[in-house]
Amino acid sequence: RKGAIPARPEFSPRVFAPLLRHIVLLDFSTGRSPWSNIRVVGEGVRERVQSDIRSHDYLEFLAPAHHADALRTIELMFDQTCGLWQVMAAHYQRGFSQYLELTAFPFAKDDDPPQLLVHLMPISEYITPMPPGLSVMSMDSAVTFEFIDLGAGVPVWPST
Repeated sequence: RKGAIPARPEFSPRVFAPLLRHIVLLDFSTGRSPWSNIRVVGEGVRERVQSDIRSHDYLEFLAPAHHADALRTIELMFDQTCGLWQVMAAHYQRGFSQYLELTAFPFAKDDDPPQLLVHLMPISEYITPMPPGLSVMSMDSAVTFEFIDLGAGVPVWPST
């Protein structure tokens, strides 16, 4: 590989077989009209969500008030070449919530569009019931988070 992180074609999922149930692969664009496209969803994630979220925009599941910070965090991951670890609550349409540990790494920018590989692992059983009326799911802002140094340092947060 070239650089601190691999390009998508250099990534071999076989090495991570035990983790694949909880993997999500997303395309991202953080430009003037930000968007994402969920490309791959592991079986464990599908079981929790109980819906096929492939081809959805991740921002659909995040409150608009959190969009700017989420997009800036993703930009920093690509600009600084770092990973991200965080804990956040996920709320499911069937009326339950659950804390998830999220670990994300960018693929090298040679890919068009840039991609993030995300591991979403539940760290609690279902918690507080949520009111009905959500879309398939809704994600809260992080309860705690840290950037992961991949050799190029970590960005300052909040960014200036």
